[in-house]
Amino acid sequence: MIECPVCHKPCEKLTFRDSCSRSCHMVLLTRAGRYKGTTKIAEYNKSDAHRKKASELAMKRKLTKGSRGFNSEHADRIRNYQNLINRESNDKIRYLYLMKFDNSIKVGSTSTLDRRIFTLDPVDMLFLAKGGSHDIAKLELDTLVEFEYHTLLNEDKTAYTEHIDSSQTDNVISYLNKVIEGSTTIQKVEYQLVK
Repeated sequence: MIECPVCHKPCEKLTFRDSCSRSCHMVLLTRAGRYKGTTKIAEYNKSDAHRKKASELAMKRKLTKGSRGFNSEHADRIRNYQNLINRESNDKIRYLYLMKFDNSIKVGSTSTLDRRIFTLDPVDMLFLAKGGSHDIAKLELDTLVEFEYHTLLNEDKTAYTEHIDSSQTDNVISYLNKVIEGSTTIQKVEYQLVK
């Protein structure tokens, strides 16, 4: 058995030029002054050209309906769902709402319904349900994924939102009713908007 000069672990042979592994080899190069930690790839990754290209790719992923890649709207929705699950217990009451706006409908969830309605200023409340935080968050995620091909872009065309084309109103309400009929933890609630 041979001992690696860097990590001092016993090994059968030194395969990476007088060391046992690639990482130990890099340590040897650094000690010898032949490795400074910068390469052409590292320099390119710091460049404005790379940042611009990465930004354009991220935006393309975000705007492609049905995209599942990192930085896609789908990935953002999964991340938001997981954050809510980690942040709130299922004992906390949460509301799922479907609101009508001028040219779209919006699916969302909140634990402070009146304040949320006040900030959004919708035209009409189409559907409202309440249940445990985790159950409502899962229903919101499932609904947005189910209708992701009908989502609308923001006015500045930069990202998707929870807004869905208003032509899908009946389909979304039917989907929500069907899910709630089969659920023991979520119930439909009546709510009248006061303008």
